[in-house]
Amino acid sequence: MPLKDDELSKARKQAMYLLGLKAYSEYDLKLKLLKNYNEEICEEVISKMKEYDFIDDHKYAKNVCSHLLRDKKYGEKLILFELKKHGIAYETCKNALSNYNKDDYLIAIKDLINKKYKKFALDEGERRRAVNALVRRGHYYGLILEVIKDFEE
Repeated sequence: MPLKDDELSKARKQAMYLLGLKAYSEYDLKLKLLKNYNEEICEEVISKMKEYDFIDDHKYAKNVCSHLLRDKKYGEKLILFELKKHGIAYETCKNALSNYNKDDYLIAIKDLINKKYKKFALDEGERRRAVNALVRRGHYYGLILEVIKDFEE
């Protein structure tokens, strides 16, 4: 039993160290801990971290959504993909995304066009390139066309 307690203590210290560096989802922290510890110890450590509110997937999802939309100007589809990649449940993702409306995404698209695709109105090739890039960033095609209509007027 002392061996397990020793490993549990080490795992807890590693979890605290990792959480001191950056926020982790439950899934990501478990993956990190599984590199050095067995499943049982990882589960125990994660339950303690949740109990003390050191990891909370709802808060994590809200913070990631905010960062990806406001800083990286990602669209809803790509944000959803990124959250799922970090093991966030679909309902939690949708809940976090519900804090943003259509206008937030339109602003992100306008900012990207102003910053990266200023000359898209000059020729059809640049326009197509800009639209494709915005779609790859997870924005809906309909929203992109809405913004483009505003720029053309």
